[in-house]
Parts: sequence; structure tokens; C-alpha cells
Amino acid sequence: MLTLAADSERDYRPPLQIASVSEPSKGLKTFDQLLSCQSLCSLDPHQHLYHQGDENHKIYRIESGIVRIYHVLSDGRRQIISLRFAGDIVGFEATSERHCSAEAITHVRYRCLEQNSAYRHMRDEPTLAPQLVSLLSKELEDARGQIAVLNRRSAMEKLSAFILELHRRQDNSPAINLELSRSDIADFLGLTIETVSRNLAKLKVKRIIRLPEVHKLIILDIERLEALAAGDCVE
Repeated sequence: MLTLAADSERDYRPPLQIASVSEPSKGLKTFDQLLSCQSLCSLDPHQHLYHQGDENHKIYRIESGIVRIYHVLSDGRRQIISLRFAGDIVGFEATSERHCSAEAITHVRYRCLEQNSAYRHMRDEPTLAPQLVSLLSKELEDARGQIAVLNRRSAMEKLSAFILELHRRQDNSPAINLELSRSDIADFLGLTIETVSRNLAKLKVKRIIRLPEVHKLIILDIERLEALAAGDCVE
């Protein structure tokens, strides 16, 4: 995984609350309903949902945008753990203290729920507990997918696998909204910006992808992209 120097200043600007909603009433049957009753809040890029070492008492659902989960090492370097996207649950941890930080890469909208409130609703509505297990299982599956991306050997393998992961996360659509900058992609994959740009250009020349806009990527040949992600040579 990539390690970078951590920012020395912590951003404590309060998030913008877009809409205020009261505590949900009893009778909610799904976690989606429970979270959808919470206030919709907003973060600017580089603001944090929480920092490593903070008290752990809230669960978050990303409504839009991308959040970077990272851990600060003892020598001050930053180790990127994963990227979280719209629909992902963030911050559900068993410990009382945060082991990682969660930082907005793009503009982010989210809802949050006090963990004690979640536990109380699970006691009142037993069907919520297995739903939470299912949500956490999905988060684990997504994390494994991102670890698999980072374990690729070459820059082209990593980039190809990363594009395929975005493809999967966006309902397998060939047209991918590339909200991340080249710098953010390089940051996550442990590559330089120049390497990311050079390999994107190679994929474009091979007509495996098309880049009609800065933040738009279209997969033209998914089979060849999958072959590159697997380490095969593609003409």
C-alpha cells in the first residue's frame, strides 16, 4: 500500500448541514430507511468525516462523492487503506477509538447515525441486525477488491484493475464518471502522476479506452482491459 507524508494540520471546519431531520420513529424496517431519516450533510474536498484517534460513536453513509480512508504511521507517513464511494457505509468499528481517518477527496454528501441509536433500533426491530451484517459483508468484499488492485505488480496492471473496479462500482457501465484527479489515482495506486497519465495514454492509443472529457472514461474493449489487469500482454 502507498505511504505518503501526512498533513500536519487537521481540518476541524464543521461540515455543512444541508437538511435537518428529526430522530426516526419506531417501525423502520431497513437500515436504508433508518439512515435516510438522518440529516444530509456536506464536506468540501480535504475536510474529514473523522480523524484517527477520534472517539468512535457514529456510522456514516456516503450519498455522493469519494472518501479516502487512511492510517497515519508512527513516523508521520500516511498509508491509504481504501476509497469509499456513494452507497458505502463508513466508520462502523468495534473499538472506541478511530484507527483510521476519513477524508473527502471530492465534494461529499453524507448522512450519519449515532451507533447507540443504531443499536437501540436493532433491539426494537430484530430484522435490522442481519441487514447490518449484509452491509458489512459488502464493505469487506469491496475492501478485498481494492486490496487486489494494489497487489498488482506493474503500473499498467494496477491502472487496468483500478478502472475495472470503478466499472464494477458504477453498475458495470462502460461509461465511467472519473471523479478522481490523476493525482488522486496516483496517490491511491502508489504511482506518479506521470506514470498514470502515460499509461492512460497507452490504453487510449490501443483503443481500449476513450477519454472524451477530463472526468469521463469509456471502456471500449473490456476483454483486453481484463487481460492487462491479469498481467497478459495485449497488442
